[in-house]
Amino acid sequence: MRDLPTGFRFHGLRHCLASPLIASGADVEVVQARLRHASAKTTPGTYGRVRRTPTG
Repeated sequence: MRDLPTGFRFHGLRHCLASPLIASGADVEVVQARLRHASAKTTPGTYGRVRRTPTG
C-alpha cells in the first residue's frame, strides 16, 4: 500500500490494541479473543512485559 509510512507493519497495530487493554486491567481472555490468539498462554507470553496501570 503506497500511502502507508515507510516501515509500517500491520502487526504493530496488534501491539497498539493489546498494550492499552492489558495496562487498563483487561482480562487475559478478553485480550486473547480480540487478538484471536488460539491459546490464552500466547497473550501473556507475547505481552508479558506490559504492566497494569495502578489505580487509585
